[in-house]
Amino acid sequence: MTQGPGSPYGQQSPPGPPQKSGQPGQQGQQGQQGQQGQQGQPGQPGQPAPPRRPVGPWIVGVCGCLVLLLIAIGGGALAVILSQRGDDEASADPSATSSSDSSSKPPETPPPFTPADPYEKLTLSEQETREVLQTNPLTRGTLPTADECDLPKLAAKHSDEELEAFLNAGESCLTQVWSTASSDRSMPWATPSIVVYSWPDVPKSSCEKDTFERDYPRVCNLDNTIYWPADYDASDAEDPAADYPAHLLWGLALVQQTTVMWQSSIGLYYQHLDDEVSDDEKAQDEAHRRYVLQNQCMAAATVMQLPDGARPSAALQKSVLDAPARKDNTDPTISEDSQDAWIRAGLESEGDLGACNAWTAETSDVS
Repeated sequence: MTQGPGSPYGQQSPPGPPQKSGQPGQQGQQGQQGQQGQQGQPGQPGQPAPPRRPVGPWIVGVCGCLVLLLIAIGGGALAVILSQRGDDEASADPSATSSSDSSSKPPETPPPFTPADPYEKLTLSEQETREVLQTNPLTRGTLPTADECDLPKLAAKHSDEELEAFLNAGESCLTQVWSTASSDRSMPWATPSIVVYSWPDVPKSSCEKDTFERDYPRVCNLDNTIYWPADYDASDAEDPAADYPAHLLWGLALVQQTTVMWQSSIGLYYQHLDDEVSDDEKAQDEAHRRYVLQNQCMAAATVMQLPDGARPSAALQKSVLDAPARKDNTDPTISEDSQDAWIRAGLESEGDLGACNAWTAETSDVS
């Protein structure tokens, strides 16, 4: 099974948090993130955190056909229940349940959101951080639809130049959703550029060369660029040619969740929570699952806001949720049922971000 960006299970680490190496104490809760579109530019801290590898390799691949989307990060989050289950169970919304055993119920009236400052250290308690993750602006409201999405034709066999042109055009489509969604929430947005390169010839960038990987795109927030390995492709021999572009675009949506979480600063709050519970492996792993599943769900919700032709077909959605086709291409720290459930929640959400709020779900729904 070929690993690729078209899988909602394709992310090797949670997207969003800044790279901590060399930046002690530079996360923060006070202050704005600067002028809109400036966060993540050269000179500012905030490379994505190195993957916190689960026990065993996190193989995030294309389950027969893409899902990532969520990819994540190839692939993440995004959300849902196996398609083989009964109709009532399959349509269940995991985000509609009460809060988990590890966190209290969020306040009925969400407190004002304060963007985290990457230059300052967050001082919130674990519970206060959880409340931010449960109630921030990316847990409510609806994603707008993209009016148009002009994508160049792309065959399964293509040149690096053709792939780069397609991905940048696809990013323009996704930006129609996230630029408006961010503006509506008084959050910054700057459209990332995408550079396709051949491993191991890592291009010059603002991020350290040793943070690049052969099997996953490097989202460098320091120069607001996604560096995409040419071999990281959604090309599965079983994929129908008509589904290939949408499969690839779904993968891009999951990778882009790193950008969403960084520019909104939600990734900084997650990283702070991860630090706060670092002495409790069980709590740390549960927070990791909630973050990844939220991103998988949001990526799925994002691609469904695209117009016909760019949106995943019903056949592609079904193939992504086909557990037998997926085999072992999942994050071993998260159950297949949970990943399928949250991806399905995103696909069926009609853009409602509340459907992707994994932070208020029961522990059993993020297992």
